[in-house]
This record gives sequence, C-alpha cells and structure tokens, in this order.
Amino acid sequence: MSDKIGIFSFFAGAGFLDLGFEKTNRCETLFVNEYHRSFANIYIGAHKKLGIQPPQFGYQVADITENLTNLNSIWLQENLKEVRKSMS
Repeated sequence: MSDKIGIFSFFAGAGFLDLGFEKTNRCETLFVNEYHRSFANIYIGAHKKLGIQPPQFGYQVADITENLTNLNSIWLQENLKEVRKSMS
C-alpha cells in the first residue's frame, strides 16, 4: 500500500463515491463489497476503463452479513491488520 488512505468499500454500488475519493489521489480502494452483481459489474468495468488498479483485496459480490461468518470475518480482520501494519 502507498501513502494513500486505504478504503474498504461496503455497499459500493457502481463505485461513484469510491471514484470521487480515488480522484483526489489521496485515497485507494482496497476492498469492494456490493450485493448486486449488475452494480459490481459496472464498478469493475468503469474502474478498468479509467485505468484504476483493482482493489488489493479484491471484489466481493455478496450480502454484507456474509462477513460475519467465521471464515470471512477472519479474512477481513487479517487484511485490516496487514493495512494497519503497512501504515506504521
């Protein structure tokens, strides 16, 4: 990760809010969660067309509550630790 502020984006929609953050050159989206496949596809396609790197921890097309399961919550916690460590 760079010196940018890392964003874990939940309820991302088509990604316009994330795009606004990214266009400041001070933020970087690290993980994206969106429930609806069509919005996720728009997000992925638009960011690709604009030449924005995919999120370091990828995309998740799922109900946000899936992150409450043991396996997903551990995965998310480990990624957050990695980001915090890189910021130290």
